[in-house]
Amino acid sequence: ATEAFARAQKLNPEYAGALVGLALVALDEGKAAQAEEYLKAARKKNKKFVDIYIAEGRLLSRLRPGGDWLEKAIEQFEKAAKLDPRNDKVLYYQGETYKDALKLQEAETAYGKAVALNGDLQDAASARLALVQDIRRAAPGTNAGIKIGLVPVLHRGELAALLIDELKLKDLIAKRRARTPDTSFQGYGPTGTTTPPASKPVPASDIAD
Repeated sequence: ATEAFARAQKLNPEYAGALVGLALVALDEGKAAQAEEYLKAARKKNKKFVDIYIAEGRLLSRLRPGGDWLEKAIEQFEKAAKLDPRNDKVLYYQGETYKDALKLQEAETAYGKAVALNGDLQDAASARLALVQDIRRAAPGTNAGIKIGLVPVLHRGELAALLIDELKLKDLIAKRRARTPDTSFQGYGPTGTTTPPASKPVPASDIAD
């Protein structure tokens, strides 16, 4: 994919789409800084190229820089929507961002709008919409419960950690440990205050009358 986008960029140096493609490949490879450089270059080529802002929103969603990363990502998708209101990619990836932020109601709305546009991502958006609706109907009590519903395959350790959070096992264990032990019994003998009960003599059974 990298070679194809690089070749396209050489054939048409002014085409912003090739730079966006290179940015997305870099993002998938974990090269966030390189992805951002490609997007900056793409903006210089064509500020009205809608995929630049979709990619920027995806980048922010992946990196989550600072506490306001979600607002910044949604801002990028809104810029893209102004450029192309009927682009279902905008709504699909906006839904993905809300889903990853565990904002399921907002994700459901975005996926639903993407489905209604009947675009290339209609099937993908429909599948995501069904998933989010199923999780919302299940009404998980914690973010951990939502994560359990969102992750199709979990390692045993990850599942255990999420279940502990969802079932509030840590709180239950803490409460049990906090119970005051029973100190009313102080034992027998010199250090205790209780006199042992008198034992009854056992009659001999092996002596003849």
